Amino acid sequence: MTFRLDGDIPGIRVSPPGVLRTQLWRHTCFEAFIAVEGQTAYHEFNFAPSGDWAVYAFSGYRNGGLVADETMRPQIAVRSTSNQLELDALVRLDDLSPSHPRAVLRIGLSAVIETSDGLSYWALRHPADKPDFHNADGFTLLVEPPRLNRLKARGRVKNLMKHAQPRGLRRRRVEQLLSKTKHLCSVDSRIDILSRHFLGQIYQPNPLIGSADTPEVFTAALDGFDCVTYIETIVALARASNADDFTEWLRKIRYEQGLIQWERRNHYMSLWIRNNVRAGIIKPVSVPTVPTLSRERVLNVIPGLAAQRTRVKCVPKRAMPTLARYLRSGDLIFFASTAKNLDVFHAGIIARDGKKVFMRHASRSKGLVVEQELSEFLKANRMAGVIVVRPQAVTPGVAVN
Repeated sequence: MTFRLDGDIPGIRVSPPGVLRTQLWRHTCFEAFIAVEGQTAYHEFNFAPSGDWAVYAFSGYRNGGLVADETMRPQIAVRSTSNQLELDALVRLDDLSPSHPRAVLRIGLSAVIETSDGLSYWALRHPADKPDFHNADGFTLLVEPPRLNRLKARGRVKNLMKHAQPRGLRRRRVEQLLSKTKHLCSVDSRIDILSRHFLGQIYQPNPLIGSADTPEVFTAALDGFDCVTYIETIVALARASNADDFTEWLRKIRYEQGLIQWERRNHYMSLWIRNNVRAGIIKPVSVPTVPTLSRERVLNVIPGLAAQRTRVKCVPKRAMPTLARYLRSGDLIFFASTAKNLDVFHAGIIARDGKKVFMRHASRSKGLVVEQELSEFLKANRMAGVIVVRPQAVTPGVAVN
């Protein structure tokens, strides 16, 4: 992995070689926290520009200590000029455990910088007001084994840092949007306000970057949507308290287990619904008096993605007048396709005004995010039926991971 510090390097205080390993973090020091996805145990590495190092093992939050094992010594190389300092560190994952090289890893990168003014603390993400590099919510980099092995051979993980700042993210605009809804307690009220804000935004075909032959790029643009990215963006904003929360929720909503890979993207909406139900982000809306039907589909319309057999359970169009009475603003509605190789052909967000039911959606034919009466869309489009899900509130004390 490579750490790079830009600025007035002569003004940075670097400790001489020989500082006690347990004290490296009291001076300029780069740090890496490595955990296996789904486990509370983790390792902490300290890398000093002097070449000194330390490694700690923890069974849980700050529950552990220094590992005095010279065989775990990382390879460290330092390059420095008047305005830039780079530190390369190569860590052997099999020294941590036999399973680490084959596991999905969650990594936190951070730094302590010492100047004449004292210490400052830097990280990909600060989950709380005070710096705490041990907080697992700050372990924001997800690394899959094949990609990690290639990067380890080169001794770098800098390309993965792109995931901390998605392409197209405008943090100030996100914070401004969130300030408009922070006073609202219910997630459906926030979705209603946020989805209205983007009415008139342009329709953007194929807004995501990645394919079977092109590496996936995590994007969070707010200047154009298709029907899916519109929904994903609104739900992520409605669950977020700040810009970092927004990107974390967007990642978790868009990708299976939050892993940023093209193969893990929820390409088909039946998969999107299933994975987000499992994550507790949405739940199906079902009414005992409203009939449903089930259709088997073999999903094969995406080049490079293996065909998937699934069953689509939906409410037939003829039953929509009954179902409509139970719809709420903020509900998500998906329209089941009649094609045997596709599950869903369009999606939108319900907006209710008394007895009238509207849908907000990114419309390809109109070229914009629009609001129209749901009955109008139903009348104009052939479909197997509809699927409705309801976004759930964020459980207090549950972190994004």
